Amino acid sequence: MTKHKTNEQGMIPKELPKQILYRDGYRYQLAKDFGIYVDIYHYEDIETEFITLTKQGLLTLKSGWACDGPSGPTKIICDILTILGCIPLIGGFFNWLKWKILNSIMKGAFVHDALYHLIRHKTLPQATRLFADRELRKICLKDGMSKIRAGWVFKGVRGFADYAADPAYVKKVYHAPM
Repeated sequence: MTKHKTNEQGMIPKELPKQILYRDGYRYQLAKDFGIYVDIYHYEDIETEFITLTKQGLLTLKSGWACDGPSGPTKIICDILTILGCIPLIGGFFNWLKWKILNSIMKGAFVHDALYHLIRHKTLPQATRLFADRELRKICLKDGMSKIRAGWVFKGVRGFADYAADPAYVKKVYHAPM
């Protein structure tokens, strides 16, 4: 008979899961907790598995929080640069360029995606979406993005990202194997 190790609590689970449950659509994952004050205030503190937002506007994203990062033209350009980064001898330049482009938007994208997550899950009201979009622009400018590009990013999320804050867009849970 094989002797099984116990878990941290000293218990052996009766049955192990036969499948994994996962969500699709995430591209980047936070490696360390991150906090930032945002201009979004709520009448009570909010706490989820990976996100907290205090009444005073302190947004904390916990290590492991995953998001899809920047969308639209930035995503398309970075996908092309990723492919070009595989070219021997000159690929390093394309990889450098990709991270140069991402540098001024990544923090804003993580914060924006977290705020949209709270809106999508009805933890924050839909009216908060405008404030989330403004936070994205403000963070991008603070992180060195040009005013012109930050304006494009803001107009992009205002014009095309409303679906991402819609409760009908909650990410589906998949099972593998079926």
